[in-house]
Amino acid sequence: MTQSQQYTAPALIEQIAEALRALPRARAALVRGTPYSGQPESATDIELLVVAADAPAEEQLELGRAALASAAPALWVSLISPIPPRLRALLNGPHRIDLAVVTAEALPSSEGWRVLFDHDALLSARGRGGAGDDLLQPEHIVIACDEFWWGLYSSIGQLKHGQLWQALHLLGKSRDVLAQVMRWRRDMASPFEQYGDLEQHLTAEDQQALAQTLADYDLRAVAAALLSAADAFDPAAREVAASLGAIYPTALAQATKAYFIREFWPLIAPGPAISA
Repeated sequence: MTQSQQYTAPALIEQIAEALRALPRARAALVRGTPYSGQPESATDIELLVVAADAPAEEQLELGRAALASAAPALWVSLISPIPPRLRALLNGPHRIDLAVVTAEALPSSEGWRVLFDHDALLSARGRGGAGDDLLQPEHIVIACDEFWWGLYSSIGQLKHGQLWQALHLLGKSRDVLAQVMRWRRDMASPFEQYGDLEQHLTAEDQQALAQTLADYDLRAVAAALLSAADAFDPAAREVAASLGAIYPTALAQATKAYFIREFWPLIAPGPAISA
């Protein structure tokens, strides 16, 4: 194949699978992505998960590179993470391929993946549910709550000192945490997909609340969006914490929100109605 050729997603997947089957260290491989979504796309996103025999991370990384090289000439290959090895390649099509290499001990849930091969029957032996790491735990919502409320606290100083770019960045991080918790509230079966098919899991009210957290480069807009994020996060996180038996940081949430409102309510409070 030449680099100018176009490749179909099934052909790419089969080429990579064949190459992996021939590598002794590759014990199993799974795939998911847009080719299996049932929705035609002009570009293809393919995720490959390779289960390798125990070996140093450098050797696992080379296994991943060898698998990608077998598919077709790549326009670019990026190293996303050295440990555990994660590679991302762009091929003509365009096709984006994300390839991760894990050991059997670190294998996540295979729910939602298609098995390309499984030499040692690893997947059937452990079932589809995967390790307990893929289950939502009380500490996950505790960490999310701490990240959100301490982030809101930090934003107060940023806004007061006119550091709008920092505040906008923090707003984006807060929105990410909010979206994750909203997803947990509606669907705990796939707890770490976050934005994957988010619209299918959130209610119209949830989506409207998320939209209220968008802001332009403007002090009032950023402050209002952060307060909207807090208003949406509080009930969602409380419900998730209660479902998991986790302790919700009520004192932190109340004190931080009260401090935020005290500092910025004159700026973001709606003005008096204007009569016709």
